[in-house]
Amino acid sequence: MDEYTGEKRVNRTSVGESLRGSGRKVMDFLSGTVGPVIPIYMCCGMIMAFLTICTAFLGFDANSGVVKIFNGVANAGFYFIPIALGWSAADKLGVQPALGALLGMSLLYSTINGAHGLDIFGIPVYAVSYNGTFLPIMLGVPFLAVVFHLLKRIMPKAMQGFLLPVATMIITVPVVLLALGPVGYVAGTGFSVVFQWLQAHVRFLASALWGAFCPIGVVAGMDKAVFAINMNYMNSVGYDNLFCPGALAANAAVGGSALAVGVLAKRGETRELSLSAGVTAVLGITEPALYGVCLEFGRPLIGASIGGAIGAVFGAFVDLKQYSWAGPGLMTSPTYISADGNMTNFFLCLATIALSAAAGFVATYVMSRRDAAKIYG
Repeated sequence: MDEYTGEKRVNRTSVGESLRGSGRKVMDFLSGTVGPVIPIYMCCGMIMAFLTICTAFLGFDANSGVVKIFNGVANAGFYFIPIALGWSAADKLGVQPALGALLGMSLLYSTINGAHGLDIFGIPVYAVSYNGTFLPIMLGVPFLAVVFHLLKRIMPKAMQGFLLPVATMIITVPVVLLALGPVGYVAGTGFSVVFQWLQAHVRFLASALWGAFCPIGVVAGMDKAVFAINMNYMNSVGYDNLFCPGALAANAAVGGSALAVGVLAKRGETRELSLSAGVTAVLGITEPALYGVCLEFGRPLIGASIGGAIGAVFGAFVDLKQYSWAGPGLMTSPTYISADGNMTNFFLCLATIALSAAAGFVATYVMSRRDAAKIYG
């Protein structure tokens, strides 16, 4: 309280710390929820890529039983992803995971998913197709968790075993269908519109910033949060020509940067680690190179950011697209083959990898060559 005006003072430091703390909690929730679900996206994306190769180049009949079955497997993973996300989010928030999965199942049930003319006590339910969506379930489960924990505190323990799940769902489902689900759907659509606008008006800038930031974002643990936006965008337009190509360039640049350290280093241990980590990063596994080389020495991280920006701008220039999701790297490059079997985009993917790795290598080499012995041993 100000002694002269009598007005309540706002502690700006505490407000800032509170906002940062809230941001960290949101990031932790997103990464903790998305992380366990990523293998579904990886598996389904790679199956789609291999089916494209089989039907376009290996003579497989697109109407054969084998192709139909595995195409069903791949599409099922994307279609029913709200169920897996619901389970993972509920588990992260300390709620019975089955309730989160049940919420996802409810959104996908035929009489609810995309249905018109529904109402709850006279209040109309907005028709939303929830299959393949991300944000509606990610908004719904936190509300479910609040309801669950509140009821658990006030409900007698003797009744919790059979009544707690029922009461939680009875309260949660109407709120999700009337408010949180439509809001999440509209927000997701809005995100896609924003990124389409960025692609149309400031594409090279957006790509350069993302390619440069991506290695740092992985270190900061923000990659899974961005993945959420990425998947929403890909589900909306059928491909990704910003996030995935930028991450592909960044991973290759991290690999090239680590390889430069391997070439410059004289100490056997550093040399071996950098060379092996560089190769695995180009293939798509960046953690050894990021944590063992880039963060350890600093300059390679800068070189990786430079290489990532250059590669991402090239990807934007050639309109590189990834058609099904898989972790960015050389091993998953078949996901850049278009459904009609046209290989142009695939070769542009390989060119992006090569350019990014070379740019990361050169940037790190130039920055480090004069005092390489002092830095890397």
